[in-house]
Amino acid sequence: MWGWANESLPQNVTKAVARVRAFGVAESIAELKEEELPNDEYLGWGLTAVAAKVLGAKGAYRCPGKNGFVYVAYSSIEFAKSELEPVVEPKKVECPDHGTGFAAYACEHLVSNPAQLWFSREADEEHRWPDAWCDVCDAVFQEQGEWNETNESKIKIKLLCHHCYERMLSLGTSN
Repeated sequence: MWGWANESLPQNVTKAVARVRAFGVAESIAELKEEELPNDEYLGWGLTAVAAKVLGAKGAYRCPGKNGFVYVAYSSIEFAKSELEPVVEPKKVECPDHGTGFAAYACEHLVSNPAQLWFSREADEEHRWPDAWCDVCDAVFQEQGEWNETNESKIKIKLLCHHCYERMLSLGTSN
């Protein structure tokens, strides 16, 4: 049974997966529109893969249960806090396309046309989605050799969720 058809699940759980049904309706894919399907592992994984793609999920998991399996697509990964070193959680934002995501920043030129050269610092554990800018903004950066109040006032930065950032980055080229 699809999550969107399961009345025992809360709406905040089924809201995202309803987009999978809408995709199935738009593309006339019967398996995405039917409330219940045969209990088949291969079909379950195949439909989970489609749902993960439609939802921009990070991965999926098959949970065993008394009456079969529950396939879960997850859209974010949180780090467990270690007592040895604190984990700095990235700022979260709400995206109209992806729901809750982590904050990422890019110049307005990359947001409007991501299929171009991207400049940024190297991604690391603390900055998994480093601030990004285009070659036009890089010329502004090069005037000072660093980002500061003088050159930051000459560009416009846009706030994105990390899903949007990753999708746009995949369309561009890295410096």
